[in-house]
Amino acid sequence: MRKLTDDPGNLLAPVFPAYRQTLIEGRYVPDIQGRYFAAVFHFGDWLRSSGIGMRLVRHEHVCDFLQNHLPTCTSKRHTHSDPKHYRSALQLLERVMQAHGFAVPKPTTAIDAELQAFDIKMKQVWGYADSTRSARCRTIKRFLSKCFNSQRIDLANISSDDLERFILGDGNRGSSSARWISGSIRCYLRYRQLLGDDVSHLMRPCQRLLVPTRPRFQRF
Repeated sequence: MRKLTDDPGNLLAPVFPAYRQTLIEGRYVPDIQGRYFAAVFHFGDWLRSSGIGMRLVRHEHVCDFLQNHLPTCTSKRHTHSDPKHYRSALQLLERVMQAHGFAVPKPTTAIDAELQAFDIKMKQVWGYADSTRSARCRTIKRFLSKCFNSQRIDLANISSDDLERFILGDGNRGSSSARWISGSIRCYLRYRQLLGDDVSHLMRPCQRLLVPTRPRFQRF
């Protein structure tokens, strides 16, 4: 299959001059340059089809492309080279985009990075709407900031009492607000379970607080 030599209509076309110059300065041989550009062309097409703007590209999108799209792609437009070439090509693309201001800056804190990954999972696995994801991320950011501030995120260090205090607030929080917060945290805990974390000590109180309390009737 003949390799494309240029792709001016590609979503990532504005990055190509800087990317090409980086390859030249790095003394990449012509064959590798061609393979790298084929990978970048392919990634740009996938971004467009996924509705992802060039300046919204994140590392998570590269991972999604490499892990989920590439193994099942049947497109005949691109040269299907070694996955290692794809990975190397896109890692270089990330560096070039960051250096030339074409991409969202990397997260500055561990919590920002955590929220980005959580947001991607909510969109791709559970299909939540933008408004729902945004609201849940705001809730989780408050929760993680209160528990860890700038320290490393380790859910094993959160007790069930810590969780209940956050959900119930100062005692003046309405039941609907408490259930919303509890549902958001439960969604985040499910995400952490997918990563292999044991969060059972937090799931139980979270689930209990999701269930509305039935009013008790006094007997006369």
